[in-house]
This record gives sequence, C-alpha cells and structure tokens, in this order.
Amino acid sequence: MDSNGIQILPPPIDFNEIFQEFTKMINLLDSMFENTRAEFSTLLYPIFVHLYSRIVNAGEIDAARQFMSNFSSHIPPAHFYQIDLLKHVIMPVQLNNIDFIQNLSDTQYGVRLSKTCHKQLESFLSKNPNIQEIVRDHIQIDIIDTPNKTVPYLDVFTGGLLGQQVDDKKQKVYYGVTRDDIVIVGDKKKKKDAKDLKKKDVNAPPPDRIPLPYISDKILEERRTAYRESIKKGRITADNAPSVCIYNALNTNGGLSCATISETSAMMALGLNDGRVVLQCLSEDYFKILKPSNQLNINEQDPDDFDTNIYEDIPLEKREKRITLYAHSSAVTSTSFSPDRRVLLTASLDRNVRLWCLEMRRDLVVYRHPSAIHQMKFCNRGLYFATSCLDQTVNVWTTERVHPIRVFSEPFGSILSLDYHPNNNYVIGGSEDRYVRMWDVLSSSCVRTFTGHKSGVRGIKTSPDGRHLISISEDGALCVWDIGQQKLAAVQRCEYAPTKVPIEFTRDGSVFAVGTPHSGITFFSLDSLIAGDPTETRVDPAGFIIHRYLTKKTPIFDIQFLKKNTVMCIGALEQ
Repeated sequence: MDSNGIQILPPPIDFNEIFQEFTKMINLLDSMFENTRAEFSTLLYPIFVHLYSRIVNAGEIDAARQFMSNFSSHIPPAHFYQIDLLKHVIMPVQLNNIDFIQNLSDTQYGVRLSKTCHKQLESFLSKNPNIQEIVRDHIQIDIIDTPNKTVPYLDVFTGGLLGQQVDDKKQKVYYGVTRDDIVIVGDKKKKKDAKDLKKKDVNAPPPDRIPLPYISDKILEERRTAYRESIKKGRITADNAPSVCIYNALNTNGGLSCATISETSAMMALGLNDGRVVLQCLSEDYFKILKPSNQLNINEQDPDDFDTNIYEDIPLEKREKRITLYAHSSAVTSTSFSPDRRVLLTASLDRNVRLWCLEMRRDLVVYRHPSAIHQMKFCNRGLYFATSCLDQTVNVWTTERVHPIRVFSEPFGSILSLDYHPNNNYVIGGSEDRYVRMWDVLSSSCVRTFTGHKSGVRGIKTSPDGRHLISISEDGALCVWDIGQQKLAAVQRCEYAPTKVPIEFTRDGSVFAVGTPHSGITFFSLDSLIAGDPTETRVDPAGFIIHRYLTKKTPIFDIQFLKKNTVMCIGALEQ
C-alpha cells in the first residue's frame, strides 16, 4: 500500500521463467565436478519448496503439479518425506497448515559452501532473479575454507529440516567434568601422578558457574566402590563379553510406557499406561517408612545415627519390596531417581511432573506444564531436572520451585530424547526436526547444533567424561559426536527404531549399550572408535560393534551397568 492508501499488488509470476531457472540449476548441477556438485545440491531442497509455494500461492494448480512432476525426483533423498507431503498441497490455504513450510518461511535455511562453489553460485544467481531472491531472503550461506567434499561424505551431514546451523560454533562449551562430578574416568586418570591430578581441567566449567548442591560422602563412596568393583571384573571387550539379566514386565494392565533402574541397581520404577507407578526393590533391601513428625526428635539425635533413627522399625514379615504409587490420570512417560534414591520424579501425558517421597509413599510437589510431557531427566546432583513437552520446548526446573527457571524454544519438533551433561551445565535434546541441540543452562542459549540425522532422534546419551555424545534416530542411524572438536566422529547403521531407545555407558565410558525394539541389546566400543583416525567421519567402522544379545519379543526400556560389569535391563514381553 502506497502513501495514498492505494494497495499495490505484487507483480504477476512468470511461471515459464520459474521453470526455466530451476531447469538451468539442474543442468548446472549435472555439469559440475562431483565434489562441487555435492555442496551445490544442498540448495535444491529449500529453493524447490519456496518456488513451489509461490506457484501454489498464485492459485495455479496445474502449474504446481507440473513443477512437482518435473523436478521432485532431483531433490536429495533425505527430504523425500517432506516432498511427498508437498505433493498434496495445491491450495494456498494448505500452506499455512504444513509446519516445515512455515519453518522455512520464518527461518533461514543454513548451507555451508566452499569459496569455489560460492563463486559459481554467485555467477548463476546474477542471471536468475527468482532464485536469487529466494537465496537472499531465505538462505544463510556460510563460506568455509576447507576443501570440497564428495557426495558420500557430505551426505553424512545433511538431513536437518533447516539445513546446517552456521552460528552456534562461535560459543565456548565447557565439556569437561569437574572432580566432584566424576570419580575416575578410564585408565588415563589412573596413570597420572598426584601432581597432574591436582591440575584443573581447562575444559571443565568453573565450580561456581552455576549453583550446584553438595554431593554427600555416602554417594561419592558408592560411586568409588562401583568403579573399583567394575575394573576387578575386567573391562568389556570383544573377547570379554558381559552377562546380561533382563527383567520382564508382565500383566501391566494396559502396557509398560517407561522404566528406570536406579544408579546402584537397588530398585527400579515402572511407569504404566494407566497412570500407575510401580517400584520394586532388586536387592535384599526394602522400602523404609519415615516416622511421623511427632516421633522425630531431630535436634536430640546423634548425627551418625540420623539415617537409622528417622525410620519406623518394621517387622520382617511386613517389610515391603514393592509399592505402587497412584496420582497420574494418564500414561506415565518418564521416571527418574534422585542420587540418594529417596526421591522419585514421574512425568505423564496429563501434563504434570510429580515429586514423590518414597519414604512417605506420597507426592510432595506437582510441577504443571502447558502440554503433555515426553521426557524428563534428573541431573546427577539431584536439584535440577529437565523436561521436554509436546509444545516443542525444553524446560529446566529446580525442585525448590514450581515454575521453570529456563525455557528453551529453538526446536521445530517434539523432543523425544533428553539428557543432562555430566557437569550439569548443559541440557542436550534430540528432536523430530532431526537436530541434536546442546543448551547452556547459565546463558539459556543453544551453544551447539549437531546435524546429520535423516529422521527424528529417538535416544541420546553423554559419555561419563563429557566429551562424546551418542544419538540414534528413527531410521536406525547411530551417531557419535565429538563435543570437543565439534564434529561427527562416526555413523553406525542399526535397526529401525520407532520408539524411545535406551543408551547407557559403562562406569569408565569405554563401552556403551543400546537397546533396540527388535534386536535386544547391542554393545559398542567407544575406545576402538577413538583409537582410529580422528580427522574423518567413519561409516560403519570395523570393530565398533563388539557384542549383540538378541530377544525374540521383548523390547528394552532401560539399561544399567552393575558394579562388576554385568548388565541389567527392563523389557516388556510382546509389547
């Protein structure tokens, strides 16, 4: 509308010109050398979607169908699902109902090009105004100095619905772990002398960067004992297979929705689809009951006897090894124990997270969310926890407040996998938009975005030393990310994984286990991967898979390594 209030209509679209420009782009792509073609092909998907949307907005149904028929086969396979959805969009009103189209309109698509490829692109754009306008308004190009890559190499890094993120690598990440958060990490720590152990890890965050609660001596001693006993048994290697024990959940009256084994494997929590939470002791211990308040004389008690004098003296025949908690009105999606195992967090589709005191058999606090909760995770200190919701946000909470202290809203899809970094300064989530994001709890910013998955992320886990990150997507691609070098270290093709996938590391971080819905549990050697060439990304590296335990009809819900490198799992028969 001009200064006189007269509406100015946009110029009419020349469909022949659009067809000719995209045809020229395809022809230019075919004439390039393979290394340049690999980079240039990353521009096809966003340009195709924007040109198709323009034709549909103009109301030209026949032209839109012809454009789709002529050029859809040239789009990289990673985006075939989006192109298949786009085939059914022939009316302007439909464009507003497709999430990925709106995301491409509102957010710039990220592309990394070498200087050589960028020069050829500039020459092409100067002669094709329609594509030039799309690149200027909707595509962010990051010019890099590294040599051009081949098609197979570049294919590993493509697949994100918004391309490659180009800005987040500029922020510093403290991926190291402080001495309070880890007891021993591998043999490298053992070989260092006392002087080296006193040196501060330059990659670890300052101790006072975020306020963290004190770790009790009891918990630290438990972790030290667990590590010592794990190395007595010997490391899990290709020649030393672990023993695996699977607990099957039967007669769940609606199905098992989630399960968690405590850090010491002393108890497990089962979340059911009918809203119940069942807790079971796996050791000789039992569930204690706190004395009534009028029987507690805390000020008169000896501190050394505090833990024993606050509990009721229960006869042997009345001691409970299994309890059931009732409160949720819908399926329980996630459970998480505090480090001292006295508190349990449960999340549900009823939009609530409940904090339970196991010694009182009741929920103490309810943390309400605006939408259903997919995943929830306690940090290893026990004060903070993170949740991911249906509204595509990740929230960080403290147990002392009923409102979140951080809200991360960058994802363009639901976050089905969530993990806390071992140093508690970062929250990591994998979402349906195919990205793995790393958020800084202090600054509330996304400091890393890892691109490479071709479908939604179903499982995620950080190594005990904080250096590596494991993620697995729906199509079965297992990715190993090096947080320190900010790159993808390896990709292993596994089985299709339509549901959440549990991932767990050994105490020393040398091996990790992955539970898949079809094949049971698979063990991978991270040490063998690190020992190889760190400069290039490897696909299906030799020696990476060391053991595989198959199940016929039992998907795995959770995995925990015991003190002597035996493995405990929870499954649900025929579910």
